Amino acid sequence: MPSAATAAKPSQGSTCRQIAALMDAAMQFVPRDRGEAVVRKWLTRRDIEQMSEERMLAMAADAMLLSADLLLSQPNLIGSTAFDRLARSRSGAPTAVKALIAVLCKARFRLLRVEGDTQLPEVSMRDVVSGHALRFIDAELPSLAIGTTLFVRVVMLGDELCCPAGAITPLDPAAFEVAREHAAAGAQGASASARWAEAVYGHVVRHGTLDVPGLNRPAEDADAEDEPFETDSPLSALASAWAALADGTPSASLLQHTRQLANLPSILDALEAAVSRRDARQEPMANRVRTPSAGVDGNYPAS
Repeated sequence: MPSAATAAKPSQGSTCRQIAALMDAAMQFVPRDRGEAVVRKWLTRRDIEQMSEERMLAMAADAMLLSADLLLSQPNLIGSTAFDRLARSRSGAPTAVKALIAVLCKARFRLLRVEGDTQLPEVSMRDVVSGHALRFIDAELPSLAIGTTLFVRVVMLGDELCCPAGAITPLDPAAFEVAREHAAAGAQGASASARWAEAVYGHVVRHGTLDVPGLNRPAEDADAEDEPFETDSPLSALASAWAALADGTPSASLLQHTRQLANLPSILDALEAAVSRRDARQEPMANRVRTPSAGVDGNYPAS
């Protein structure tokens, strides 16, 4: 007969997957114009014009993903987050679902240091700000060196047990200093926690950070096919639609379709495709992939 600890693990993993699904649902409660405002605050035309194409593509992927992640936790003028609004919309949901939403509403950003093998089902982490030891589950992390620091919104499932609730951002020494020294580092209040995340994410978008294949960059796959994605794939068609716009205004249907496709796997696929096309001196696709970062409203689903 399996031990109680062994029997509990599938339930814990299922809980984390349900939380991820609730995060996707919460994106509908993010105002459509806020994402673009955040990205414009982080970037300037001069920044973009002075960057190499490879750096610009990485920056576009970071801006899309991190602006979406930030906006889920950023309160509006009356202090309500997208998670709070999701909770009100699900007032008639089953008790178990409402309990998960309540836990998600309490999720806060944390600065974590890896202290254990990231290939294990439970990864030992240390909260750098509080010093608390944590057990990280269902993160699907690539192999990371002991001492690597990560910035991530965390849902607490127990005294030490937790799972990620959004983007997991590896930090280089400069980004780590920004995170550790910020006045709101480790804040429990929603507004202060969001200010902390905005500062960290803004630095990462503008200056870059540690590149970790399989986490915030495309996974390295020696057996991958030459073409990163099919030319008739939805992602390729989306890139073509944006390219056709030139300086025009995107329609509501195009924005909606972009939000549906712009999850983390699609963003990383697009980034990998653009770099590959550039290396093959096929510029049109690279131009298409970066076009959405300048014109989409930024309301993307988080992974």
